[in-house]
Amino acid sequence: MITVKIDKKNETVTYSTLIKIDGKLISLRVLRYLGYQKPYQLNHKLPIPDDLLEKKITLFEDLFYWPEEFYTNPKRNHLAYVNIADSDYYKQSKKSYEINWEEIKVYLDPKNKNALFTENKLDWHVRTIPPASEGEQRYDYITDDNMYHYNCKQGEHKGIEIFLNGGERTISW
Repeated sequence: MITVKIDKKNETVTYSTLIKIDGKLISLRVLRYLGYQKPYQLNHKLPIPDDLLEKKITLFEDLFYWPEEFYTNPKRNHLAYVNIADSDYYKQSKKSYEINWEEIKVYLDPKNKNALFTENKLDWHVRTIPPASEGEQRYDYITDDNMYHYNCKQGEHKGIEIFLNGGERTISW
């Protein structure tokens, strides 16, 4: 899932997504000016043009410059993967048109399993996971736009998956 945030005042749009690299959860973001955006980039319900589909270019590749596997597959030895791994999974230049990334660490509080921590190098957040009734099974998600989605179908969102089975909680991404 790719999240789009539009800043009308500065005439910019920020695209973000979560990917998994070397077992780490990585947030990718890129900032672009609105004037240079294509309609299907801003409205994801619009189809990608046929000429891009013929070239097998996806929306991810169009926004983040390379296919997702170039970021996630070390066997490809692609510049994107090497840059992320060599930067210790952190680059926040804030320059336009430059992809920024950071590792997001996710874990449950060992003393209170209803508290979920997410942190990067600069700050951290704690969230309360709503409890599940005895015998209830539920999937909740935290997406790359930092939104909590409650009681979803399995695989409905891409991001941090929280599986609740009564008193047990399992986190995956």
